[in-house]
Amino acid sequence: MTVGCPSAFVTGCSSGFGLGLTVELGRRGWRVLPSMRDSRKRTALDSAWAEAGLSGNPDIVRLDVRSPDSARTAAEAAADRLGGPPDALVHCAGYTTLGFFEDLTAGQARDVVETNLLGTMEVTRAFLPGMRSRGSGRIMALSSNAANVPHPMFAAYAATKWGLEGWAEALAMELAPFGV
Repeated sequence: MTVGCPSAFVTGCSSGFGLGLTVELGRRGWRVLPSMRDSRKRTALDSAWAEAGLSGNPDIVRLDVRSPDSARTAAEAAADRLGGPPDALVHCAGYTTLGFFEDLTAGQARDVVETNLLGTMEVTRAFLPGMRSRGSGRIMALSSNAANVPHPMFAAYAATKWGLEGWAEALAMELAPFGV
């Protein structure tokens, strides 16, 4: 990890946990790079940043977690802006489509899986070489109570969160020898 001011790259910062975590890390002195798919949705983050008494506006990185090219570009941008890989990669991007499973189209279910699970994997894949070469780093992926107590009309979402937890546990074992 970095000596001095730690750094974090956070996904899904236009709302929710990503937005809140970005502001809290900023309050605690972290150098944080928030990301979002559509930077035109930065208004809520900018407002929360200012309300927290933080100076300027956060330096947003454009990222569509569903795109491997976007993930690679974001990892490169983060390394350039931070002078290396972030100390922490925090996955907050995600959403759900409310509906009974049989009423969801294949496209709706696929999009939830691609965003919540495969997108997290792809972004991690883009950041891992830098973290491994440095020999340190933390990766955090937000899960949900839906992994423990699934609810009707959230089947696709619950599936992604169960998958995310299994993937994260296996990844932790794979990366421990590399300090990540």
